[in-house]
Amino acid sequence: MSTSFDANRFNKWINRGSKAAEKGNNKAAKQHFLQALKEARKKNSEGRAIAIANVKLGAIEFKHGRQDLALPYLQAAYNSTGHESLDLRHRLILWSSLAQIHYTNKNYEASKVLCERVIDTEKPTNTSSYSPTILGLLACISSEFNQKQEALEYCEKAIRLMEGKSQFGLSPNR
Repeated sequence: MSTSFDANRFNKWINRGSKAAEKGNNKAAKQHFLQALKEARKKNSEGRAIAIANVKLGAIEFKHGRQDLALPYLQAAYNSTGHESLDLRHRLILWSSLAQIHYTNKNYEASKVLCERVIDTEKPTNTSSYSPTILGLLACISSEFNQKQEALEYCEKAIRLMEGKSQFGLSPNR
């Protein structure tokens, strides 16, 4: 058994996990992503490969409403030095999922910081995937801080983006 990182083996596990997830076989997806994480840890304890595997594992749990199981994976990805080198899609998944979990756990400041990161990175447009949800979350956070006007402004921005998606034939439930 090799003790050095094998990028081909890592990618094989990630690809198998992604295909299983696409088919709805989340148990198999999780097992493949765990194998990818095991392979990534051979390289080092802080790299991009570890961040990718942790985002994939966290996303599987988050998607099924298991925030308590998603949080350790997502937090590990966020805390790794490799998370900033993730592609845009993975960073947005990581930040938006963590923002929603922190909000649920009443950690509003952490949630707000992550929401702002998503908005600053994605730059809300009519084709934004995360912005309407994140703007809605920012409205809820503002409301928690009794900042009603700011909450209303976030809601209005989210609605405008959702209306724009409808104009372009994009589903607002994407």
